[in-house]
Amino acid sequence: MKRLGGKKKAGDIPLLICVFLMAVFGCLMIYSASSYTAGVQYGDKLYFVKKQLIGVLLGTLTLSSDSKDRAGEQLWGIWSASVGS
Repeated sequence: MKRLGGKKKAGDIPLLICVFLMAVFGCLMIYSASSYTAGVQYGDKLYFVKKQLIGVLLGTLTLSSDSKDRAGEQLWGIWSASVGS
C-alpha cells in the first residue's frame, strides 16, 4: 500500500469490503422478501435480485471510472481481480 504524505492509508480496503458485504446482504434480503412475488408475477424468482445486481454493477463501474483518486483505483483492482479469477 502506498504512503500518502508519510502516513499509510489503511482505511480504504476495509471500507470497500464493508460496502461489498452490505451489497451482498442487500441482494440476499431482496431475494428473501420478493422471491415469491417475482415468481408469480414474472416467472423468475430472481427477477428483482437481477435488477439490483445490475444497479450495483453500474454504480461500481461509474464510481471506478469517475474516480481519479486512490480509492477508485483500489476498487477497480478488487473488482477486476474478483471477475478475472
